[in-house]
Amino acid sequence: MKQGMALEILWTEIDEVALDKKSACLVLPLFNGVHGKLGLFLEHTISAFYYERQGQKLNAKIFLCLALSELEHVKILRKLLIKLGIEPIDSISENYLNKSQIKSTKYLLLDGIVKEKTAISEIEKINLRLKNEKVKKVLKKIKDEEILHLEILKEQFNSNFLLHKKV
Repeated sequence: MKQGMALEILWTEIDEVALDKKSACLVLPLFNGVHGKLGLFLEHTISAFYYERQGQKLNAKIFLCLALSELEHVKILRKLLIKLGIEPIDSISENYLNKSQIKSTKYLLLDGIVKEKTAISEIEKINLRLKNEKVKKVLKKIKDEEILHLEILKEQFNSNFLLHKKV
């Protein structure tokens, strides 16, 4: 999976960020809020395990790679929040732990697509409210990776379900 180049640059950019509690309060929900990265990491990990049990190794690998990318986002956001002046707490919304609703492998791909779109939207909303350009730059790079995640999931959904239609 093509990722990580933008994130390597982020570590040095985060070092330049100064104390800014207002920005920290805006960014905090991306870490552990209802649509936060910590929950998305767990969501993608659970999906990877589900696909593995179903014998769908490619989908399992895709979701595991996405989970690892989200874990990197968690680390970046943790460091960013600390630099901004808030010590984040490792907790998540219960919404991410309710996998009893899994209906099909198709559902998981669609759910992943929705979650990635939501992550993109949340970052965009926060960036509109932020004044701190350095923080905006960090979030934009995370958003760019989320767009890549979305493209990967859409491509996998199309190859699994739309390209196999009988004509």
